[in-house]
Amino acid sequence: MSQDTLYHIPKTQQDITRFVWVGLGLFALIVLLSCWAATEYAAWKLGFDPGLGVPMAPYTYFPFDILVWTWKYDRLDYGIPVMEIFSNAHLIMGVGGFFSLVLPVALAYRRTRKADAETNDLHGSAHWATAEEVRKAGILPDEHNKGGVLFGAFEDKGNVQYLRHKGPEHMMVFAPTRSGKGVGIVIPTLLSRDQSVLVHDIKGENWALTSGFR
Repeated sequence: MSQDTLYHIPKTQQDITRFVWVGLGLFALIVLLSCWAATEYAAWKLGFDPGLGVPMAPYTYFPFDILVWTWKYDRLDYGIPVMEIFSNAHLIMGVGGFFSLVLPVALAYRRTRKADAETNDLHGSAHWATAEEVRKAGILPDEHNKGGVLFGAFEDKGNVQYLRHKGPEHMMVFAPTRSGKGVGIVIPTLLSRDQSVLVHDIKGENWALTSGFR
């Protein structure tokens, strides 16, 4: 058998809600920066007029001062040129608002898709084996397993391969009466195994069907 690890300690699903918090944080950051850019643009175009208020640092105003200035000065009383300045500032805010919605959603979508693709055991770890897991288990037909116990079949891309095991490990097959254990596993194994076997054949069915070959 292969030494690859097929079993693992149950994994926990990634917390999807943390992606929401990351998205909200990105949204807030973009809104803040776009408002700040609009504020600095308006202040620059207005010549850093003292009427804009006291800056928090030389030539640097608070990010949301643009909202206060819009309420105070964005009207015809101050002339068309002033209103055009505020229109451009609002355009900066609009572009920032667009990206503040698109980027967090795109990021959250990408991360949730990645999380969904990851193996997690939120609802248990049992599943149908993948082609890679079958390969790692070392039960595909090859020289190593030739003549081993035939116990199933695996179809991969239309190619059916019969699964065999010829290792020292114990095997147990259980299924209801008349479900095909004999014709599906025991008899095919007896007709292909190249070593001696001890069969508890109460009805003599296996002897009747395979003794000529063996």
